[in-house]
Amino acid sequence: MKRDIMRSILCLVLAGAMLLSVTASAAGKKDSESIELFGDPACGWFYVPSTLPEGVTPVDYEKEVRLHKYSWRGEADSSIENPQGAETATLTFVSGDEALKDALVVTEEPGTKWVDGEQVETTKVMLRVNNDQLTAPGTALFHLSCEGANFALEQDIPLIVLSWEEDPLITPRENPELVTLRVGESFDASWVGLLARESRHEDEILQRVPAENWTGQTDLIITGAADGVLEEDYSSWRMMKIKKSGSWDATYTYEFNNILWRATVPMQALPYWIQGPDVIRPGEAGEYKVTDQEGGKGRTFTWSLEGEGVTLDAETGTVTVAADAAPSTFVLTATPSDGQPAATFKGAVGSGLLAGVEFALDENAAVGFSFSYPSDAVRFSSSGASWYTVDDSAPNCILLDYYVDEEHPEFAEDPETAREFYADLDADLEGLTVELDEEIEPEEGHPARVVIVRVDNNGESYSLGILLYARNNRMAQARLFSMPQNGTPWEELPKVEKEDMIRIAEGIKYNHEWAPISVLDAAITLSTKEETNVVTAGKRLTFLAAFADPEKVNKQAKNDAIEWSVTDANGGEAPAGVSIGNNGVLSTGKTDTVLNVEVKATSPVFHVSATYPVTIIPAVQKISVEPAELFFYTGTDTPQTVKAVLEPEAVPPVGITWTAAKADLVEITPDEENGTATIKPLAAGKTAIAVKEPGGKNAKLNVSVVDPVEDVELAISGKTTPGGTVTVKETIVPKQAGNKNVEWSLDVGEDIATVSKGKVKIAKDAPVGTVITVTCTALGAPEPVVRTVQIEVTEK
Repeated sequence: MKRDIMRSILCLVLAGAMLLSVTASAAGKKDSESIELFGDPACGWFYVPSTLPEGVTPVDYEKEVRLHKYSWRGEADSSIENPQGAETATLTFVSGDEALKDALVVTEEPGTKWVDGEQVETTKVMLRVNNDQLTAPGTALFHLSCEGANFALEQDIPLIVLSWEEDPLITPRENPELVTLRVGESFDASWVGLLARESRHEDEILQRVPAENWTGQTDLIITGAADGVLEEDYSSWRMMKIKKSGSWDATYTYEFNNILWRATVPMQALPYWIQGPDVIRPGEAGEYKVTDQEGGKGRTFTWSLEGEGVTLDAETGTVTVAADAAPSTFVLTATPSDGQPAATFKGAVGSGLLAGVEFALDENAAVGFSFSYPSDAVRFSSSGASWYTVDDSAPNCILLDYYVDEEHPEFAEDPETAREFYADLDADLEGLTVELDEEIEPEEGHPARVVIVRVDNNGESYSLGILLYARNNRMAQARLFSMPQNGTPWEELPKVEKEDMIRIAEGIKYNHEWAPISVLDAAITLSTKEETNVVTAGKRLTFLAAFADPEKVNKQAKNDAIEWSVTDANGGEAPAGVSIGNNGVLSTGKTDTVLNVEVKATSPVFHVSATYPVTIIPAVQKISVEPAELFFYTGTDTPQTVKAVLEPEAVPPVGITWTAAKADLVEITPDEENGTATIKPLAAGKTAIAVKEPGGKNAKLNVSVVDPVEDVELAISGKTTPGGTVTVKETIVPKQAGNKNVEWSLDVGEDIATVSKGKVKIAKDAPVGTVITVTCTALGAPEPVVRTVQIEVTEK
């Protein structure tokens, strides 16, 4: 019923000749047809199985299958005012869990329908859930074919069966917030329904309770309220008018999709409330006052304020907004002196009719949005949403009309193509007073068009904002009306502002899969032919751009064009000498410092891009490795670290590659930050590791994995007299030890003796009787093997 009222308002608005020309041209004259399942056109069927918590019981539920035809913008005589019931229906299991084949069934029941303004008896075709088949989670797809007197239509019906424990359809709030009303206000049962949260499965809403579906399915019980609290009961809308102040509990019961749910929320009605402007612009102030129906009790009120960019004069109740305040909300509180509950008021900081509006994306639509308007100062509606509030004292009525025109075969992702769509509006604006005509960017780089006009119709003038947004072969159009109420003159009428249309544009969600060629198909992946992102100054890098689906991105239609650009890492101009050609080849000049740049490939058709970071390093004169040789020993896998040394020292160790000739002998773990590499042995043997920097200079690291030294045997020969030479010969045990390197040392100074490669030279004036200890250290083991021998200086 609410939606019918709103559609009637919309039809009255569109009756004006000039506005009608705007509407008809943009939308086209096209009838839309649909199957309707119990008053919700083209909806799917979602269900939760019988694994339900205490207090929630499954109920036998069914939907009547109807056929609809609407002619919103076509010729009046082609429309059918009353829905025609289906006369036959066939339900076919298409795919999914076999156990759900019989979960949906078609039944027939006696009923009535409208024919030429009269109700006649007929057979109603019903779609029914078979509870016995819903014993485990699963999914299934059914196809419904049905015929009526005028139509033969088809629709896919999805069925999703969930486990309550894993994904409950409705979750009660642990601490439901107190709902506060004022005496004389209408109480709406939907407020209690806010206890039920929408649950999502794979980003799709599984349940939505449309306002028109409450009728006949809900029950509301007020507990703890004295007689006379409720003045009247509008059973069709479930609204009650509160006559007296007090507190009570409201229990809301409804049945939906085989679920019987009850929820309770605490309620209170106050005889006093705050009045003042809903929205205050930056740099301005608003005055607030408390209206007390029981003013004779002599209570006073203390003010307090919560919010960013706002200040409060507690004596006068004036809220002042800073000139640089960002759009936000604030809460004003008036606390009575007699200890009764405080009254609160939620206001907004911003400009435009929609300042303070809380937008929420419509997840159930491929393209679309829905939002609520919590203010009581305006009348608000949307064709596609049932949220609205009414205050007869407001100077205007706000109404939003939104739809998507799907008749464009071109791919409209290119901004220039989008502008061509927007140009179609120009002819329809002739004769209207255009107050704003600008291009905006709801999404970076992609334009939308906003036009705000004054419409004069039947002696009244109202403000109209039009948003055109072309994406993916569709053009979304939103029109926001500010219409005068109670004879409000144009000068006092709140006008549509640019900020309003920007808010709407930012609330639109797009599904790129709608397009024959989507931005997902055209997603770009960048790589380099050289398989590196580090290049030496003076060298080149060749870039390759690949589309996600090259078959859809038709080369013959020139959809695969790529525009190349290069900037510094922060998005500024590229360094001197750095450029990229239209073939994707990056050229670099000489540099003494490291340069970080970013290469970007853009599709001018699909308006998508990809970036690739590149590091340009100075030319290397020499590269070496420290140490140049490594030994590992069988029986241990302790890793060792080596370092690449570059000359000049200013060159950073980036882009260095480490490649083993025999990859099965060692494991290499480079550290690009400091130019080191950790080498771990895998098997016995010898290999060389090539160490190469991006400019082509290379060095070699020899690695041996060998048997370790177990012992060293020492033998002495030669003259032990002053001036003589003693030879100490070492024998490595075992003979097959791979590293036979040794080091020699003495425990005396050079004035007594020296040693080199096992030969000990005794000084000519060395005192007779001096004992010299010779130490031989074998390096070919994880822990060096140390052996000693002593030489005593004897007389000649």
